[in-house]
Amino acid sequence: MRLINHHYETLELLESFIDKNIPKNGSVLIQLFSGVMYKSLIQPILDTLTSRLPNAALIGSTTAGEIMDGKMSSFQIIISFSMFDATDVITYYFPKADYLNG
Repeated sequence: MRLINHHYETLELLESFIDKNIPKNGSVLIQLFSGVMYKSLIQPILDTLTSRLPNAALIGSTTAGEIMDGKMSSFQIIISFSMFDATDVITYYFPKADYLNG
């Protein structure tokens, strides 16, 4: 497994980062951690990730503080890419989060 983090600034920089660092084959888990709560900003990022990496598994979370490379930030977006050689990543949505489903 290999993990690479990206501090989001623009869609163009994200696209360039993906092209240079993320393989098109293999299993990829994308984790988006957002201290920004505006759907109008987050949705284009999600659209870019799903169009550029259609076979990747994508999960997201809002946060009160983002951590990248041992440094904490606020009101930023951090995207982590975990790449696996011999593991399949499958996500599942639970519409009801409770103790039994946990």
